[in-house]
Amino acid sequence: MSLALTPEQRELADSLGRFAARHAPLTSTRKTFDAVARGDLPPWWDDLVANGFHAVHLPERHGGQGGELVDAGCVLEAAGKAALAGPLVPTVTAGAVALLAHPSPSAQSLLTQLAAGTPAAVILPQHASFRARADGDCWLISGASEVTAG
Repeated sequence: MSLALTPEQRELADSLGRFAARHAPLTSTRKTFDAVARGDLPPWWDDLVANGFHAVHLPERHGGQGGELVDAGCVLEAAGKAALAGPLVPTVTAGAVALLAHPSPSAQSLLTQLAAGTPAAVILPQHASFRARADGDCWLISGASEVTAG
């Protein structure tokens, strides 16, 4: 089975490429990686969020663009080609995983926060030692992890 992109998906990828060329040229990639490693958001994050690139796959009822995961794939591929440093991959990944969760109030809140531009980090269990415990209506998480991309 081959995957054929629609004209809209090709335009979406092209749009992200143009965004990256304007806001995050390759000459600034190292500086941006260093800032992200310090925990800073890239200076273009708010503009990326305003364009909805981070939430193309999230439902409109949560503030996303209402697209599908393949739309997010188009964005991520274009971001990779542009060496766009920042939390885009973990934010998209967290949204995709949250879409699979039981539609609890917590999961719905997470989707809304991600669509609003809250960046995410995805840490794989083999690279971390976290513990979670219930604390009323919330969870408290403690532990440590290795440095992770995004």
